[in-house]
Amino acid sequence: MISLAEVPLHPVDLLARADSSRRPAQPLLLVVHGRSGGVLPPELLSLAAELERRRRAPVVLQALTAPSPPPPGRLLRAGGGLTLVPLLLLPGGHVRHDLPAIARHWAAFAPVQRIPFLGAWPSWQQALRGELQALRGSSGAGQGRPLLLHHPLTHPLAQRYLVWLEQVTGGRTVATAYSDAGPEEPPLSFAAPALPLVLAANRLTDRLGGSTAVPLLQRPALRAALLAALEALP
Repeated sequence: MISLAEVPLHPVDLLARADSSRRPAQPLLLVVHGRSGGVLPPELLSLAAELERRRRAPVVLQALTAPSPPPPGRLLRAGGGLTLVPLLLLPGGHVRHDLPAIARHWAAFAPVQRIPFLGAWPSWQQALRGELQALRGSSGAGQGRPLLLHHPLTHPLAQRYLVWLEQVTGGRTVATAYSDAGPEEPPLSFAAPALPLVLAANRLTDRLGGSTAVPLLQRPALRAALLAALEALP
């Protein structure tokens, strides 16, 4: 089982703002993967806009694929800090290496509170479990365990995390290599019901066919669960 010291979980499952009237919500920096050149898919833009409306505080997206971070003026308030929220689903190289560098960058402007990566949140894992159960129910009997499709990972920490994710969600993780599909290439297909482990449209969902191609933020229950957890942050 994966060590909780290696993938830290928030002690109150990210629902720390029990009384949101006590103090203004802190600005959020949502770190996401993004598409080539830092393009932000509509699912992420919609999530940030809705979250900003609910929290009445700035919410800014930073894409790992962007050539530079967003300007601090859009996010920071005089004398205030920010909360860095990695909306990343796996403890790959971005979590282990890029996030510390991003935190150092923003610490030059304001105090930074870091939240564990999204895939480590118990509430998110349970939301994934519920989505897999619904998917299996709608697919009928005899389909086997539903699949969680992810990009290939090699680091031992990531491998242990995948074992843990299977235990808590009831799904089976499957490494799925993909590349930009040409018009003559057929879509990827699987015998069992499957979810791509991606929040927003990317090259993997581009290669998938049918309902399997729907990213997680286009699935209402998962979007609602993520919005609720993010809204509740201090």
